[in-house]
Formats: sequence, structure tokens, C-alpha cells
Amino acid sequence: MTRRKAARPRPVLAQARPTEQPRVIREFSRKSRRRALLHLRNATCYSWAVGLTFPRPVLDDRLAKLALDRFALWVVRQGVSLFWKQEFSSGKPHFHMLMTGPLNEGEASRVWASATGSSHVNVYSKPIRVYDALVQYMLKRPDHPQNQIPEGYRNMGRFWGTRGPKAKADALLEIRGQPVEIAKLVRPLKRVEKAAKKRKRPDGGSVGMTMYDCGGHSVAEALKKCIRQ
Repeated sequence: MTRRKAARPRPVLAQARPTEQPRVIREFSRKSRRRALLHLRNATCYSWAVGLTFPRPVLDDRLAKLALDRFALWVVRQGVSLFWKQEFSSGKPHFHMLMTGPLNEGEASRVWASATGSSHVNVYSKPIRVYDALVQYMLKRPDHPQNQIPEGYRNMGRFWGTRGPKAKADALLEIRGQPVEIAKLVRPLKRVEKAAKKRKRPDGGSVGMTMYDCGGHSVAEALKKCIRQ
């Protein structure tokens, strides 16, 4: 007969894993700015700009983000997606927004006033004229004064984010043709794609290609069939 070893007592979960504290953002980093630039340069579907300001000082970022979430929820229900960026001016937070469609300024002002707990706040929206210039204005360098967290401001969260359906990248070049004709371009396009990946762009962007509508076959099957012909 063999004796079984006594099972070791398992540690209690609460003792083995201490409670994690929520992460507090301390600065607008260069890495975060690069990710925001990559998103805005690949998603050029935003056509309207909106600015949101607080009528009174706010010292807790959780209150600012709560007001932002209430306003963004109303925007998404209008069928509009948005990108938001938070900055500071005179110690008060404010938000810049890019949207995929226009808003009713009167209704938007009423919703933002309700979210901030004030009697009346004006929300102005205008169409975007020069997209690249506006992106550079919103995503200032990390050491810019408007990207510095004021002294006494608590529980700082993210500096930027998106709401609504994700925006898709626009196709810079679209080639249509039969699979036999497209297959002849695959190898040169792969060489261009490989060379483009070697050159690192400042915004981290890349070049890619997609083949679709292959007559009921998968991409691999369509290419094999074309190469045999």
C-alpha cells in the first residue's frame, strides 16, 4: 500500500492577490500622442469639430469624464461617432471633439448643460476646413502647457478616446479587375509593402493590401488558380 501525500492548503484568493489600485495617468506621453496621430491620420471620416468647456472649475477628473460620457452617449444615439481630446486652460479642463456628422447646436447645448449641472452652456460646432492642421492643433506636443495637469487636479484619466462605431481607414488606391489580371500585381505590390515597412514613419502608419471578390474562392485558392493559368 502506498500512502497519499496530504494536499497542501490553497492560499485564500484575497491573500494571494492584493487588491489593485486604479491606474492614474500622470502625463500625456509621446507614445499616447503617436497612437492618437495614427488613428486620426488613418480615419479621415471626421468632418465636424466641436468644443466643450466647463462653466465652473472642476478639480476631479472623474466628474469631468462623467459629464463627457453623458454627452458622448447622446451623440452616439444620433448616429454620430466622435474622437475626443482633453486639455487644460486656466486650470480648467475642456474637450476638443471631431465628429462624423453635424449636431443640432441647441439640443447639444441643452445636453451639455444638463451633464455639467449648469443652467445654460453654448456648444458650437463647425465643419472642418483643413483636417491635417486641426489634427496638429489638437494633438500638441506633450510638453505644451495645455497638456500639463494642473496642481490639485485629482484622479486624472485618459487624455483622448473614441466613441461610437470604429472609423475605418480610407483606401488610397483601388484596383479592379479579373483575378487573372490582379494576380500579376500581387508580387510587385508585396515588394512595395515590404519596402514600406522597412521605412518607419513618424506616426507608425503602414501600407497594406486586401484582395476580395475572388469568384467564390478564398484569396489563396484564387491566387493558386491564377498562377496555374
